[in-house]
Amino acid sequence: MRRPAWNPVISAGQKSLRRVDDVSDPANDRPPARPSGARPPMKSARRFDRAVRPFARALPASIALPAIDRIAVVTARLHALTGGRLLPAGVSRFPERIEALLGAPFTEAERARLIETRLAFLGLRALVQLLVHDPVRRPGPERLPRITVGGEEHLTAAHAAGRGAVLITAHFGVPALVRAVLRGRGEEMIGIGDSPVRGVDVLFAGDVWARARQMNRLGKLLADNRACMFLVDTARPPAVEVPFLARRLSISLGAFRVAARTGAPLLPVFALRHADALRVDITPPLAPGGSGKSALGVAIVEFSRRYATYARRYPSQLLAYEPISSG
Repeated sequence: MRRPAWNPVISAGQKSLRRVDDVSDPANDRPPARPSGARPPMKSARRFDRAVRPFARALPASIALPAIDRIAVVTARLHALTGGRLLPAGVSRFPERIEALLGAPFTEAERARLIETRLAFLGLRALVQLLVHDPVRRPGPERLPRITVGGEEHLTAAHAAGRGAVLITAHFGVPALVRAVLRGRGEEMIGIGDSPVRGVDVLFAGDVWARARQMNRLGKLLADNRACMFLVDTARPPAVEVPFLARRLSISLGAFRVAARTGAPLLPVFALRHADALRVDITPPLAPGGSGKSALGVAIVEFSRRYATYARRYPSQLLAYEPISSG
């Protein structure tokens, strides 16, 4: 007997990650001390989200993307005319961060264009976050710009096999869109996370005994032919580091172990802005091939390779969350 649909709210985009600029030094994970009573600093992407929220509420879906694009172009050009003093440092220095991640320099024209597309992405992300998360006005994906879904046949095949599906994604693009869109198509999505935040239905954290109980619960849910989703680009243990573009990426092993032990297909999925629409791509299943680190390595490296392919094509949609790569 199938259970009722799960809460559609997901806050994948708001989930915090450990800094792994130097994974050998735990002190890197601690923010600098603040004076007593002081408010914590707000990251530039979050400030941007808050600033554009009133405009996002007012924009009809049919004109949202063109309006966001136009505002981004005008703002970027004004920023250039003011000698780079208009926008926050996080946006101004974004091309430098992408150059370091890709391992290749940009021309001045490419840098200017990257700032434009970055602003457009941040505006779109704010719109998606608002419409998916707004507790008062949550009309769902129908208020969003046009959405296309690719690779649905992989999810259909997973359910046909009767073992459920483990969807894995990264802090790239608009991961909050995945659950909202698939649930709108009748999919019962279970959010998996390591902290009790909005959108997490099942916690996957704690000591070895807690994880064993959670693994057993996930096994039962997958045996009921459900689909669950993990964000895997996190350094929280157990995790491994793999090559990613010109740097390295920490990948948590949890989702890979769940898939290996239950036999559920492991499907990488990416949600992003593509041309004049939003897109959710469900890619072909990975093959975990065992539960040990060495056996899971092939699947993890393949996920990193697919992620890197999207990152190269859509660099403006990277690094909108906490830093996740190390040199």
